[in-house]
Amino acid sequence: MDVLGSVATIRTEGPTKRARIVIEIPARSDLYLRMRAGDVRIAGIEGNKDIHMTAGDLRIDVLPESYSHVHASVTFGDLRAHALGISKDGIGSSFEWSGAGKYILHASLFAGDLTLSQGRLPLANGTIDYVLGPLR
Repeated sequence: MDVLGSVATIRTEGPTKRARIVIEIPARSDLYLRMRAGDVRIAGIEGNKDIHMTAGDLRIDVLPESYSHVHASVTFGDLRAHALGISKDGIGSSFEWSGAGKYILHASLFAGDLTLSQGRLPLANGTIDYVLGPLR
């Protein structure tokens, strides 16, 4: 992990068949995340989010009143944003949503399911829960 000012960069590499990583960060944090594969759950984090994944399932807890703009897209898979009143499936699903909040959310996924769920007010720390492969 590298830390420069208020930015922390975590890089992993190498083959693995299964792993689980839980990262706790301050509840008020901007998030820039790039993942190749795995399942990711983001909860309790209030701030701008720029997330791109190649394959896996992505679930993000959101407070709709916190966002001014949301863009989400899935090339192959389901796109569920019940917190925003949106549900799409099939090939090439995407949507744009505007609200009165101050944050921006951009989430894109090539293959898998993207879900934006109703969140709750953040506490002291939010979490990023990453799972690769089946855990035993």
